[in-house]
Parts: sequence; C-alpha cells; structure tokens
Amino acid sequence: MEDFSRRYSVQKSDFSTDGFITILYVDGVIVAADLNEKVERYERLLREALGKADISPIERSHMRKVAEDYKNMSRSYYEDGMHFIRSKDPVNALICFSYGHAWLDAGARLGVFDVDDDVLFTI
Repeated sequence: MEDFSRRYSVQKSDFSTDGFITILYVDGVIVAADLNEKVERYERLLREALGKADISPIERSHMRKVAEDYKNMSRSYYEDGMHFIRSKDPVNALICFSYGHAWLDAGARLGVFDVDDDVLFTI
C-alpha cells in the first residue's frame, strides 16, 4: 500500500493529549478538521457497514465472488487502518477507512450486498 502521508506536512498541536495530529497542512494549506475525531468516526462507520453488508448473490455465481472480493478488500483496509492507529499514523488510518467504505458502497450500488441503511451506504 502506498504511503500517502508523504504528501502532507504535519504539525502537532499543543492542545493534543492523545498523540494524534490535530493540525494538517496539505500543499501548505491548513486542513481544518479534528483528525482524531474524524478517524474515530470513519472507523466506526466502516465497522458498522461491514456488519450490515450481507452478501446477496447465490453461491457459486460470479457475482458472489465479486461480493466476497469487495468485502475482503473492505476488511483488509479496515485491518490496515487499525494497524495505522496503533502505529500513531492517523492520516493513513483515515485513508484506509475511507477506501474500505468505498468498496462497500461500490458493492451496494452494484447490488451485491443486501443493505437497507441509507446513512451507512449510498443506495
């Protein structure tokens, strides 16, 4: 996996008590967001979405394999994100959680997941 954090100039705020970055510069511009809160929210959303994304195609069908691949990719990104949290790398954690959720959204739009939650999924 590519390390996207090299594009960012990161500065730790004096107000941070948990070791996560609270000020992030992208190409010299401050990105206004509480990174710690965003990482926690995206992790929770992906965890919940993984629990609700039920594979819908029948066994032994091509679309079943597609659904399994999409869900495995999402799980892998979730696990990578958790690794980055433990490594105190919130930028890459957020990227992983975002990509993981994108795989589930794509599967929901494609119809390979049986979902009915229009907050967690783009349906």
